[in-house]
Amino acid sequence: MKKEINRRNFLSNIGIGTAGALGMGLIEPYPKTTLDNQILQLSKIEKNISPRDVKINVKPVACYMIHEGVWTGPCRWNPNPPPEEEKVRYRRSFERSVTRYKESLSKDVKMLEPVYTEYPEATGFGEKQLRELEGDNEEVDLYLSSGNVYPQYPGSLIGEKYKKPVAIISGYVNWDLSARLRSKGLEGFAPSNIEELNNIISILRARKIFQQTNLLLISDIPFKNRPAPSACTDFKGLNERFGFETTILDYKELSEERDRIMNNKNTMEEVENFTDKLITNAEEVRMEREWMIPSVIFYFAVKNLMNRYNCNAFTIECFEFCSNKLSYDWKVIPCLIHSLLKDEGYPSGCEGDINATLAMDMLMGIAKRSAFMGNLFVKDENTMYYGHNVPAMKMLGFDKPDLPYALQNFVTEGWGPKVQMDLSQLDEKTVTIARCNPLATKILLIKGEIIGCEGQNEVGCSLKTHVRIPDTNELVEKTRNYGFHYAMVYGDYSKNIKKLADMLKLEVETYNI
Repeated sequence: MKKEINRRNFLSNIGIGTAGALGMGLIEPYPKTTLDNQILQLSKIEKNISPRDVKINVKPVACYMIHEGVWTGPCRWNPNPPPEEEKVRYRRSFERSVTRYKESLSKDVKMLEPVYTEYPEATGFGEKQLRELEGDNEEVDLYLSSGNVYPQYPGSLIGEKYKKPVAIISGYVNWDLSARLRSKGLEGFAPSNIEELNNIISILRARKIFQQTNLLLISDIPFKNRPAPSACTDFKGLNERFGFETTILDYKELSEERDRIMNNKNTMEEVENFTDKLITNAEEVRMEREWMIPSVIFYFAVKNLMNRYNCNAFTIECFEFCSNKLSYDWKVIPCLIHSLLKDEGYPSGCEGDINATLAMDMLMGIAKRSAFMGNLFVKDENTMYYGHNVPAMKMLGFDKPDLPYALQNFVTEGWGPKVQMDLSQLDEKTVTIARCNPLATKILLIKGEIIGCEGQNEVGCSLKTHVRIPDTNELVEKTRNYGFHYAMVYGDYSKNIKKLADMLKLEVETYNI
């Protein structure tokens, strides 16, 4: 939502009124509006692409001022080279810079066609140069600007015209760019080196994923049985504020898709092969293969619906799924589906809990790891239980080998597979835990240490870790404002989650950070 502000009146002390000064071009008009409450949109994510494969489109832009002659003065205490020599020198310099970018920018980057532009000293940088960027502006996520004489000014104009983030690598000049753009509700970044720039790119990438999430929610809303009333169901508001979309499909459509799979011989062969692969790769299988098949069919049905509606996240209200008896009739528990989807990069939240899924979306985008969703509850004065049944094999990184896992039945009758593992045996012990509040205006970040795990060989929602923190009573006071499901990733990602939350205009509350 745009916030209206009054035009500021600038009164001159040198005998020139505001209108006169504006007319003479001595000062620039302050904008009538800023974009303080609006999150700028980045380029569109390709349809049916996993969040794991999302890139940030970076466009290098060189804005070089060409001197009109050779002389000295306050802006050049040594004589500058002749203009024609400058042109050759600057173009070569930019070409070398582009080569360095290709070698050193993050793998999260897709580099767009670089643009080299010049502007005369007398007339300055303006519309003529800006028009050179019109061709692919819709594809740009970040302009990487550079130049020779105060490059922050052309960079600022690029950000103001195209409403896209702009970064300049510099020691201090770029602070000018970030200050100007941010004062107008726009986005300017002032990294001092490539490493810092790559970190900004990583956060922008997570934001791009979050803003363009299309969550598939399976439900016959209004909910008949909803155990998580703190979860936000203001889907219109989430879309208006963040760009976050929600696609709600009923059980009838899910059932029809399941029937299509079961009636297709070739697809059922894929289901069988996928089931065998899960079993073969498991260290232990504590259930019969026949009870695996229904859940794999369910997974295929969900994936087909996600592809059909261009969704890149998933949740289902499993109490509703249980009470309408479909879970029993189909012999399906959603746990395995959540684990599999997360390993493919898709946030997948239990029990239709939107707020935990929002936090999971942010955590997975930053950490590039699968998340574990669960409930927090007190074990003792310095330890919280954190548990559910949805760990995943890629919790140490999407680019890392799968973690060892077992397959365990959820219900005593032997059906409903879930992934199980000892979460205390990972070398990484530090975890970041998060949840958004009911209004999705705040996020609580918690840092803890895994010191134990139990319930790996039991039915039901049995798997729970032991998370050491300084004071459980203090944490409980905070959690009472947020709800009971949280998302967790291994590693301390609190610093970058804070920066991402700031980009998303979410207030951050922390514990043990």
